[in-house]
Amino acid sequence: MKMIGNVPPTIEAPKTLINIGKRETLLLGMGGLSAMAVFFLPFGVIPKVGLAVVVAGLAAALALGRDPKSGKNAEQYLLTVFGFLRRIKLYQRGARDLALLNRDTPVQAPAIDRRGVLAKPLALRFMLFLQILSFAFMSMLLAWIWLGGLAAFLRQFNVKF
Repeated sequence: MKMIGNVPPTIEAPKTLINIGKRETLLLGMGGLSAMAVFFLPFGVIPKVGLAVVVAGLAAALALGRDPKSGKNAEQYLLTVFGFLRRIKLYQRGARDLALLNRDTPVQAPAIDRRGVLAKPLALRFMLFLQILSFAFMSMLLAWIWLGGLAAFLRQFNVKF
């Protein structure tokens, strides 16, 4: 069967004033609490900042991210993948040639209109996780500079500012 057009998004209607539902609020709240709990670990301040940013970023990606091809959230996507991996595979003679004939272009999920504001969900891709890690690295670098690491480093080379 060939799919034509866009796949309708599977995003529930927002139930709060800030256009996010109970699921997103719960995930963001738990991510924020987990990020604050990171500061009780027995590490230095700079690794704590980086780890807290990674935890909060991953929670935001799980809460607000969608699969760009199907519009499913992370839980629905993982259930689909695990359901596919668990089912019994049946191989038919000549099915490989049939698969080559029915090669479709990936279907992109459309942007979601919420109360007149065009909101496009975060794409759950590998680049999103690289962006979270780079933001964590930049926050660690800023914490190092703010806590006097740069001044101590420049003092070694007799640089005055």
